[in-house]
Amino acid sequence: MDWSLVFSESSLLAMIVKASLLLILTLMAVTFLKRSSASVRCFAISSVLILLPILPFLTFWSPAWEVPLPHAVSSHLVKITTPPPIQKTNSDAISIEPVLHPERPPVNPATRSSTVPVNILIYLWIGGTLVFSSRIGLGLIYNLKTYRHGNNNISKNIYNRIDQFLIKASHQIGLNRKVTIILSSTIGIPRTYGIIKPVIVVPRNLVPTLGSRHLRDVLFHELAHIRRHDLWLNLAQHVMQVVYFYNPFFWIAGAVIRRLRDEAADEVVLETIGDQDHSYARRLADVARLPIRHPASNLSLIGVA
Repeated sequence: MDWSLVFSESSLLAMIVKASLLLILTLMAVTFLKRSSASVRCFAISSVLILLPILPFLTFWSPAWEVPLPHAVSSHLVKITTPPPIQKTNSDAISIEPVLHPERPPVNPATRSSTVPVNILIYLWIGGTLVFSSRIGLGLIYNLKTYRHGNNNISKNIYNRIDQFLIKASHQIGLNRKVTIILSSTIGIPRTYGIIKPVIVVPRNLVPTLGSRHLRDVLFHELAHIRRHDLWLNLAQHVMQVVYFYNPFFWIAGAVIRRLRDEAADEVVLETIGDQDHSYARRLADVARLPIRHPASNLSLIGVA
């Protein structure tokens, strides 16, 4: 594969246009599927986002989409001609005709200042990926700090009671894996992180302030995320966000995924425990309004709420 074709002006523009059109069509399709369950809509849009990384490779096997270049860019391209075949004369003497390549035309300084070289765009993209990658790294550090210092000054009797309640809820929702719970005073809303070893982080004053039914609904909601493998999807979404940070349609699609992911988890919870008094959503809203001291910056980027 000729990588110079991948990073050429027309190829880069074509990939941006293809990704944008694909995301627009996906968002329209999700809108038309509003009568379907949140799980179906979340799966549809998530599948498209996960397929975006192979879009550059599909450029070579899919029908060509011609993206016209600006005249200021195309005027600087030098057309290289291939030499004609070698011709033999009757005297077995070989004559080679010289091939003249057209020289680069002089560039107007005004035109040069208005032209953005592709190399600069690539450098800007690399800089953006480094910035968003560092944010993910800081999120991992913050999660590790919460894991190490979360359960300090917690009564062992209280922690064991909450842990037993978590084990019971895991079996009830159909999750047969070990899940750890952490009580923290530095988060505003419950979160779940940890792909290999899931961890549910709950505000420390949730139970004293709101009661055990709110804790039950929170645990079921977070366990539903784990059962649906939303942590893997969230990780893939953040990795793709590093690559396509420049595309506004990707940010819109990411916000839609987060909303549908929560709705799909709520569907799992309601199928498991029911909601006869229609108070499940209200209790989750009460938890979101807990007066907790938030971190200085939202660095918990790898977990799902």
